Amino acid sequence: MSLKRKLVFITNREHGAANVHLAVSYEILVKHPDVEVHFVSFPGLEKHVRGVSDQARKLFPENTNFSPIVFHSLPGSSITDAIAGQLKMDFDKAMTHPPGISGAIQSYNRMAVFAASWPGEMHLQIYAAVKDLIKDINPLLVVLDPVFIPGVEACRDSMVNHVMLSPNAMKDVLSQQQPRGEMLWKYPAISSGFPYPLPLHLIPANIYLTFRLILALVLSKPLSIKNAYFKQQDHKPALPFSVPANDDAITWLLPSLPEIDLPLSFIPKNAVLCGPIIMEFAPVADIDAELASWLARGPTVVINLGSLYRFDEGSARRMLDAIEHLLEKIKDVQVLWKLSAEREEDDWVSEMRKLTHSDKRVRIEKWIAPEIAAVLASDTVVLAVHHGGASSYHETICAGKPHIILPMWVDLYDFATRVEYLGIGLWPNKNSAPNWNSVELGAAMVKMVEDNEVSRAMRRKAEDLGELCRKNQGRKVAAGKILEMM
Repeated sequence: MSLKRKLVFITNREHGAANVHLAVSYEILVKHPDVEVHFVSFPGLEKHVRGVSDQARKLFPENTNFSPIVFHSLPGSSITDAIAGQLKMDFDKAMTHPPGISGAIQSYNRMAVFAASWPGEMHLQIYAAVKDLIKDINPLLVVLDPVFIPGVEACRDSMVNHVMLSPNAMKDVLSQQQPRGEMLWKYPAISSGFPYPLPLHLIPANIYLTFRLILALVLSKPLSIKNAYFKQQDHKPALPFSVPANDDAITWLLPSLPEIDLPLSFIPKNAVLCGPIIMEFAPVADIDAELASWLARGPTVVINLGSLYRFDEGSARRMLDAIEHLLEKIKDVQVLWKLSAEREEDDWVSEMRKLTHSDKRVRIEKWIAPEIAAVLASDTVVLAVHHGGASSYHETICAGKPHIILPMWVDLYDFATRVEYLGIGLWPNKNSAPNWNSVELGAAMVKMVEDNEVSRAMRRKAEDLGELCRKNQGRKVAAGKILEMM
């Protein structure tokens, strides 16, 4: 019997980074049983990797010699825990900032800490563990999360063949390589929330913010301390933020298509635009028949602000007020709201969830068992309200549904800009972000759900983009490219 080809995915454990790796590993697991798949990450991701194997196993006959993904745990803290520890606050609180010039500068000052991520000693501990695992597994190819810098360094120093698999949109990854200095004057600076196309009067501010970001990283005290430690240890650090321009010999797989992003003048040869990369999902009815039955009752709005955001009582009340406005104005609509609270034991949380029982038009759930992508794909879902995370954006795009985005930090503001530029959604909290005003949000939901010229145009455009993305399944494209390289 011939030996299997070995493939290793190395990624941070956070869903925003790991989801694309999980999706592609599933595709390879079910379509290419001749490949032995390994996963290297922090312990918090292990159950999700096991879930991918369990889902894949169902497609194979019982007597088949099925090989699940082999998981390898890393020492140390995850990147979000490491950053939260240094800032002495929850990661989502550390990330949160308003849009605009002052808000962007606030976020850049925090990025100086984000760039350092792990303390030097822990960084080298993780680096050594990854390097040892690469040596022990001896893969033909490593699929690497470009934000996981200890892994980037370990692959570089092990001289192993590797490919970057990023969850980020192409504009975010490729803007530095655009000609004529377009990064400065054409594309909104990260964290700014500036519109696209960038108005002439905002170009000076945009240029200023770009240089403020560079300055914040160059003058980062945590990064300087860490690099001094690396010098003592004779360790060569990688740049804190990887981009395709760093090494054009390294292939990058991106979950983008030109039709779902801001237009770029130049796509480098080492960037492969795969299209949205989302996990294969079972229909809602296969996982939760009761929820499927409820969804089938009529037009449904799905509210899900991602895995990091936690509601406090004030933000939850404002959301509920907006929902009540929607239900009052449109009698046949219903709302599914995934509510993760800062403190689940608070009285207001249980009181709010009781609305699920008293008002059958509202379901407020701590956890939704089916994949959110499966829920969004349901025929009755008419609108997705989300935070603008890359996964949420791409899942909604693939489902062909319009968006309302409530961004709170950094690249989330970029996704809010995208949906308005593409004509597939609204950003209703421009004046109150990172919070939201219940009146503005309620009015936006009504505008998107009711039958009017604006909502019809957005639904048509969203449906067209969904059809395009389902035709060009990014998961399959990325898997195919990876197999070509093995």
